[in-house]
Amino acid sequence: MRKLSVIVFSQGSHSNSKKKAFPSAIFKKFALLLKRNKNDNFIKEYQLYEDLTMNVIELPYNLEELAQKEGGRAARLISRLCEKNGLERCVLPGKMNNIKEICELEKPKLIMYKGEILFRALIEQILRKLAGRNKENFYNCEVVITEGNSKEELFAFVRCLLPLVKYLNIFTHSRKEIEDEVNNIYEESGLSIGIISDSSHAFKDADIIINLGDLTKMTSRPRIKKGSLVINYGNINNLAIPDDSVIINGIDVKLPVSLASKIPQNVSCSFNKLEIAEMIICSRLGLEDEIIHNNLGYNLMANISSEFNTQGYSISGFMGLHGKIAQRVK
Repeated sequence: MRKLSVIVFSQGSHSNSKKKAFPSAIFKKFALLLKRNKNDNFIKEYQLYEDLTMNVIELPYNLEELAQKEGGRAARLISRLCEKNGLERCVLPGKMNNIKEICELEKPKLIMYKGEILFRALIEQILRKLAGRNKENFYNCEVVITEGNSKEELFAFVRCLLPLVKYLNIFTHSRKEIEDEVNNIYEESGLSIGIISDSSHAFKDADIIINLGDLTKMTSRPRIKKGSLVINYGNINNLAIPDDSVIINGIDVKLPVSLASKIPQNVSCSFNKLEIAEMIICSRLGLEDEIIHNNLGYNLMANISSEFNTQGYSISGFMGLHGKIAQRVK
């Protein structure tokens, strides 16, 4: 049985009235003293699957209180509760990433799921959903992947794309370092992969650009084809993108109905659906170490994608530079 421990903030409204704030603060401190030795008032357990339970630690402070003055008290409370209950790891909401006192805790080990791992692992499903009924046209698109900081991640993406594309190029400044693996993939799959190092011509014919790196640091300003689709996992800030091109910066997901009904309200308010999906999927697969060390390889991506499919999750939308965009791109 796996256990997923999460920290949530109180949903109680914060009063701006000084007259109401003072007695409220006194009452809260008194209540905390009464509850100090009753851990079940702060920690509740929920059975999500036969092989996974969720321990929810609800802090007695709302998000505004944590940001303003209660971060230290909350950090001490988390430390004490986790030590007493043997909780070595806890998931922290992304909304609390600016609470310095909590984020600097050494124990328990804090994990923050931002949805970025799931966004990467679902690249094949993202492309299939964007293609809609135009899968044949999509197969004939020219795709360029830009190398990021990890060659393991680069080739994980390449292998995910093998069943989807006919024309694939890699933009890199390290041609010699990737040639052997490119040749291995050709021998395994028959897909011939081009290697491009000239940024001024790398994207001019690309229908789809999958950016794992930093397009803004290229020596020559990249020329991007009008109407192209850019799936961005890196940095494209201040880059001139044609107006009729589409940039995907993230996804929204829908939870399985059977799971959504088991998620307590305080968790749903503290985490978005993408974060919830990612932390539950990774916890069931026992991937916490990989998430902590940001170790994203092909097997990890494939396992996450498979769990996403078999358990009934779905992609519900796409995020662009300025919010949600259409679910299908021509």
